[in-house]
Amino acid sequence: MFEQYREIDTALCLVARDIKILSYLNWSLSVKEKFLEDYRKGVSRFPEINYPPLSYRREKEILTSIQKQCSKADPVGRYLHSTATSYLLCAEMLEGAGTEQFGIKSKEVYSQPRSKILNQSITHLDIAENILAVTDDIKHHYSYDESAICILADTVADEIRQVVNRVMPGRPIPVVLDQSLSSKAAAGAERIRVRSSTCFSRHDINQLVQHECLVHSLTATNGRLQTNLTSLSLSAPRTLETQEGLAVFAEFITHSIDLRRLRTLAMRVKAIDMGLEGANFIEIFEFFLSQGFSDSESFSSASRVFRGGDVRGGSVFTKDCVYLTGLNEVHTFMKKAIQEGKTDYPAYLFCGRLSLGDVLDFEELFQQGFLTTPKYLPEWAQDRSTLTAFLLYSSLIGSFDLQSLKLEDFRNK
Repeated sequence: MFEQYREIDTALCLVARDIKILSYLNWSLSVKEKFLEDYRKGVSRFPEINYPPLSYRREKEILTSIQKQCSKADPVGRYLHSTATSYLLCAEMLEGAGTEQFGIKSKEVYSQPRSKILNQSITHLDIAENILAVTDDIKHHYSYDESAICILADTVADEIRQVVNRVMPGRPIPVVLDQSLSSKAAAGAERIRVRSSTCFSRHDINQLVQHECLVHSLTATNGRLQTNLTSLSLSAPRTLETQEGLAVFAEFITHSIDLRRLRTLAMRVKAIDMGLEGANFIEIFEFFLSQGFSDSESFSSASRVFRGGDVRGGSVFTKDCVYLTGLNEVHTFMKKAIQEGKTDYPAYLFCGRLSLGDVLDFEELFQQGFLTTPKYLPEWAQDRSTLTAFLLYSSLIGSFDLQSLKLEDFRNK
C-alpha cells in the first residue's frame, strides 16, 4: 500500500524543512533590550519589528501537488494530505507576517481562545479563565522565592544532556544555548536549544526535561526511526495541539508542573484573547507585569503573543492556545482509550509526531508492523500498569461534582 506514497512522503519531508515558523517569527534580543531600557525610563514605545519579505511560491506548489496526489480514503493518504494542508496554511501565514492575514491564518492553524473544544460547549478561554479564577485566591501561598531562580543555562544544558543520554542511549542530541528564544527551551530530533539569557529554577529544569526532551525530542527521534513514514518526525502544525498536550501531561504525571507554570499557560490564552480584542503590545506587557512577572519575562510572554502579528493589536499569534486544550484532550483521550480497552494507545502517541486522530487511523498499521512501536519511551509511559491505574482513577474522581460539595460535608466522616 505504501509504495504509491513513498515519493510523496519524501517530498513532504523536504519541503517542510524549508517552512521554518518560530525561527522566522522570533524577535532579536536587541528589540527586547531597547524596549526594556525605554520602559524603565518611563518611556513606552511599541517594539519595532521588520519581517523580511518572504515567498513560499515553490513550496506551496509542491504542497498543493501533494494534496492532489493523496487519497483521503486510506489512512496514509489522509495523513499526508492533512499534513501538507497544515504546512500550506503556515506558509500563507508566514507570508503575511506583520499584517492582518497573519492573524487570520494563525487562527486557522492553531484555533483561537473562543473556539469550542471537541463536541463540548467549553472553549479554550473558558479553561484558562477557570484556572485563573480557581487559583487566584491561593496563588500567594505559592509565591516564588526569587533566590531559587539562580540556576544558569549552562547547568540546565548539562542536566538535559544527562537525561537524553540515559533515556535515548546511542542517539546523542546536541544541547545548545540560544539567546534569541522566546520560550525557555525548544527541542527536536536534531538539537535541543536552551535560552541563554535566563536563570532557571529547579521546577524549570524538571519541566523542560519532561516537556522538551522526553516528549518533543523523543517523539521526533522515534518518528525518524519509522522506515515507512519518515514524515512522522516532522513538527507538523496539525500535530502541535496533541504534542504540546502530551508534553504538559508529562509535566503533570511526573509532578514537574507547579502552580506558576499552570497559571502562565492560562494567562497566555487570556493574553491572546485580549490581543484579538484589540489590546496592544504595551497593554499585554503590563498585563503580565500585573500578574507578578518580571519586566523581562513579561516582555518574553507578550512577544509570544505578537510575534508575526501587529503590535498595535488585533492580529496575533494564537499558537499558545494549544497547550491547555491539548492537555485536556490528551488526558481525556487516554482515559477513554483505557475505558475501551485500547491499552496500546498511550504508547502509540510516542511513535512519532502524531495527532490523536492519527492514533485511531493508524491502529491497523501498527498491528500489521507497517508502523513500528516506539523504541524510546519516558519512564512514566513504560510502566503501563501504573499509567492505567492513574487514568482509571482520574476517570473515577472526574465524575464528582466539586461545585455541589462543601468541606463541611466531610465532617464526622
